[in-house]
Amino acid sequence: MDSPFQPFPHSSSDLILAVHYNFYGTRLATASSDHTVKVWDKQPSKSAPASAAAVEGQAWELCDSWRAHGAEVLDISWAPPYSGTYLATISTSCTLKIWSEDLTTPPRSGHRFRLCTLSSPYPSPSLHPFSSLCFTSSSSPASSFLTYLALTTLDGILLVLEPRDHDNLAGEWLPSLGTGGSASDGSRDFMLTRSRPARGEETNFQVVWHAERCPAWTAVQAGLERRALSLAVAAMDSVKIYRTDRDRQLYLAATIENAGGREGELIRGVAWSNGSMRGWDTIAAGGKDGVVRVWELRTPRELLAHVAERSGLRGESEAARDTESGTVRRKPQATSAISTDLARLSSKTSRKSTSADEEVAFAPPVQQQQETEDPMATGRVPSEAKLVAELKGHKGAVWRVGFSFTGELLTSTGDDGLVKTWKRGFDGAWCEWADVDVTHLQ
Repeated sequence: MDSPFQPFPHSSSDLILAVHYNFYGTRLATASSDHTVKVWDKQPSKSAPASAAAVEGQAWELCDSWRAHGAEVLDISWAPPYSGTYLATISTSCTLKIWSEDLTTPPRSGHRFRLCTLSSPYPSPSLHPFSSLCFTSSSSPASSFLTYLALTTLDGILLVLEPRDHDNLAGEWLPSLGTGGSASDGSRDFMLTRSRPARGEETNFQVVWHAERCPAWTAVQAGLERRALSLAVAAMDSVKIYRTDRDRQLYLAATIENAGGREGELIRGVAWSNGSMRGWDTIAAGGKDGVVRVWELRTPRELLAHVAERSGLRGESEAARDTESGTVRRKPQATSAISTDLARLSSKTSRKSTSADEEVAFAPPVQQQQETEDPMATGRVPSEAKLVAELKGHKGAVWRVGFSFTGELLTSTGDDGLVKTWKRGFDGAWCEWADVDVTHLQ
C-alpha cells in the first residue's frame, strides 16, 4: 500500500525554518535559513488517474523562489485572501517584509512576488528580531473585512499592525490595538514579560489569533464585543490570552502560569481551537518537556451568575432558598434559548465543586480592573483557564501544535521526529489517536 504522505525535495540549500498553507490549502510557502522563500502550488499529477486526483494524485510544483532577506527567514504567513495574494516574512535582520503576487509575471522567474515598498521593510521595535507573526481578519460595518498582523520579538514585545487602507494591503501599515509604543507620544512598548530577558538567555515568544468570527457566546453574554479579537501568546514559561475591549484596545484576559509544567520550562508552540459555540475556548501548548497540555478558557461562573441576576434570571439554588424562606416568587418572564442555557450553566457550575487533583491555572490581568468597573460597559471580560489534559508521548521538546478545523483533532511534532494526532472523545477526554515517524518516510 502506498504511503498517503508525499515527500518532495524542497531544493533549499539550508534548513527549512517555517512553512505555511494558504487559506484554501492549495499553496505552500517555505522559509529557509538560506535567506530564500519558496511558494509551491498543488497540481494534479499527470500520471495519476482522474478519479484519484482529489485524494492521491496531487503533486507540488514550484511557483517561485526568491531571496527575501539578507539573513535567515524565521517565519512566514499568508494573509487572508480577501484583498489579493500577500505574504509576510520576518528574519534575523530585525525586519518585516510584505510581498504581493504579480499575476502578470511568469512563474519561476524570481520576481512573481514583489516587495510592498510602502510598508517594507518594517523595522523591529527593539534591537532584537521578530520571532513569530500571524494574520487574522474580522468583519466590520464600515468595511467588508479588517486585516491585522500580530508579531512578537525575541525580547518579548507584542506588536499588532493594520493597513491604513484595509482594501489595499500593499499600502502603509500602522501600529494598532494599543500596541507599538514610541518615545514621541510618551507610550511604552507592549511588553509580554515584567522585564526584558537577560542577554544570552534562551527565549521563546509565539503568537496565534483565534480564527473564528465570534468569541464564545458565554463571554459575549457577559459583555465581550461580538467582533472582539482574541490572541494567545506563548511567553517564555506562560501563555497569555489577550482580547480587545469596546475601545478596540488589547487587554489581558487570562494568564496561564508555568504552562510548561514547572517554572522556567519554556513553551515552544501554542494553538487556538475552533468550536467556541460550545461556550468555551480551547488552547493547546507544547513544552520543552515533551508534554502537550490542553486548557479550556471559560467565563467565570460568578460573572455569569451576576449577568443572569441582572437579566432577571434566577438559578435553581436561588429558587430553593426562596421556597424554604417563604419568599413569594414573581412570574418568570419569557427568555431566549441562550439566556435559558446561560442560567442553567450558572446554576450547574455553582453546585459543582472542584476536586483536589484538578489543576486550575488562572492569574488576573496585569491591567487590573477596578472593583467598580463593569465588564458589560467596558467589554473587558476576564477568562479562567482550566487544565483538562496532559498528553505525554513525545521523547523530546514539542515545537508545533495545531488543531483541526472542527477542534476535535490535535496534532503535535517535535525533536523526536514524530507527528502525533490526539483525538477528543465524546466525554471530553483526549487520547492518542495516531502517530507517524516522518524520519522513516521515503
